[in-house]
Amino acid sequence: MIQYYAYPKCSTCQKGKKWLESNGAEFDYIDNRKTHHLQRS
Repeated sequence: MIQYYAYPKCSTCQKGKKWLESNGAEFDYIDNRKTHHLQRS
């Protein structure tokens, strides 16, 4: 399973999500604004 980290307002991220969906890929969509453990300190 793919873990797809994306920023919802990013057009490139939106295109990537659309591509995954149209190609039947199974993925977890993860809003990178909500992943505090990935943010720099």
